[in-house]
Amino acid sequence: MLMLLADLPMLMRCLNLIDNAALDYTYAGAGCFAAGIAYIFSMVTAIAGLVFAERLHRHRWCRTLGYIQPAAGVLLILPLRAYAVLMSPLLFLLTVLYLFGVAGAKSGITSNYERSVEMAKKKTGNNIPLPIFILVYAVLLFAIYTSISTLALAI
Repeated sequence: MLMLLADLPMLMRCLNLIDNAALDYTYAGAGCFAAGIAYIFSMVTAIAGLVFAERLHRHRWCRTLGYIQPAAGVLLILPLRAYAVLMSPLLFLLTVLYLFGVAGAKSGITSNYERSVEMAKKKTGNNIPLPIFILVYAVLLFAIYTSISTLALAI
């Protein structure tokens, strides 16, 4: 949840720095835009973590998304140069916290049979609270709006 809430202001910060960064370095403006895209991907990762928190068989998929984020952050250091100090630390910190949370959510169940019995005991209904459901869709709509408006301005 922390990752989801912290990524929106950082996305706006990245988009606001594009013009200033483009004046300093050749690819810094494009790097700030790519950092904004990385924060959008971080929101998708946070949403996946919220949706699949109760499903043990999906934790591997959530960890894979979490491993992609620092790799993208490292690739962004080259075009961002000095702006990487402003953009990257929060992304790396939140990703590390996310990965520890996904790894710590594992239970002591080891065999597939025990895991399937445990999953059968759990309620199979959709129990996503309404505020989280609304927040997830609001973030997705905001990400779509930001992407479309950025593309419209580029045309």
